[in-house]
Amino acid sequence: MENANPNLLSSNSFRNNKSLSKAIMIFVAFVILLDIIAVFSGLMEISLVSQAKEGVQISQTAADGNDARQGIIGIFQMVLTLVFFILFLVWVNRSNKNLAPLGVSYKQFSSGWAVGWFFVPIANIYKPYRVVSEIWDSCSSIRVSVNGVNFTQKTPGGIVGLWWGMWLLSNFAGQLAFRLTMRAGTMNTIYAASVVSVISDITSIISEFASAYLVYKITSLQIEKHNSLQTSEQPEGIPNAN
Repeated sequence: MENANPNLLSSNSFRNNKSLSKAIMIFVAFVILLDIIAVFSGLMEISLVSQAKEGVQISQTAADGNDARQGIIGIFQMVLTLVFFILFLVWVNRSNKNLAPLGVSYKQFSSGWAVGWFFVPIANIYKPYRVVSEIWDSCSSIRVSVNGVNFTQKTPGGIVGLWWGMWLLSNFAGQLAFRLTMRAGTMNTIYAASVVSVISDITSIISEFASAYLVYKITSLQIEKHNSLQTSEQPEGIPNAN
């Protein structure tokens, strides 16, 4: 069942995801570095294929070297992307579980479905966006006091839309590049596959930057809201342990 219990959710202890978010951002840095290498490698392949299209004789050694280089980079990209995806889903699950201790009495997505919707065909085009949007909305509004005046401060959530848009675009470009590569039989199709692969790598870099910032920002906002709630619940005359 998608929806969580509409009644008051169990008050699980808040889980600080700061260490996990740092690990994700460090890992993303390596993924981005590999994608940058892939872009330059792809440009080298485009240059090689362009020469072949123009009638320049390409040695078998050069062709085999290009294929080996691209293949090795592709394998590393697949492995690192898979590990990053797993880490990201762990973070989504934990961030969703933090909604109850942050004072959310009702949530649309359970912690299980917060991850599960990433794997449901068709629904995974829009449901993950709603999952992360719910997490963002739950922690982007905090009560602050300035000169004795209390008001709610809300952080704009445009990064969620940017993250999801680039996520979809990079996945679409990646699938298109893979299909073109599998069907490549002529120089024109090989050239097209190479160009789309470079575009896919570039969109992946942007998507990974957006993902890293999203993880950092939501983690920071959840910690900030948790500390704010602790401060507001602290009895007068007793200092906050934090």
